[in-house]
Amino acid sequence: MEDMFSVAYQQTPDMKDLEYAFFGIFDGHGGSEAAAYAKDHLLDTIIKDDAFWSENDDDVLRAIRNGYVNTHIEMWKNLGTYIYKFYIGVSILLHLHFNHILYLII
Repeated sequence: MEDMFSVAYQQTPDMKDLEYAFFGIFDGHGGSEAAAYAKDHLLDTIIKDDAFWSENDDDVLRAIRNGYVNTHIEMWKNLGTYIYKFYIGVSILLHLHFNHILYLII
């Protein structure tokens, strides 16, 4: 199966709310490797960016965009040969709730 999903969340320290909730659907193309890689790395790449934790919408959006780009670059570095890169890929539908704002990225 080439499609995968991921659900993750982090609660606030007082356990009364969520810092973020992440729902991702990863539609693999040409095999499951790209979907699995994105599933395993995209969220961590996004939340490790200090800009993600900002109150500024533009910073959060930049962190999400950088997370996509950096995950893509690292995936290509880690998934094999030059020729193989042209046959695999992944489409991602991401629902990320942070700072009481819903980010829907298609």
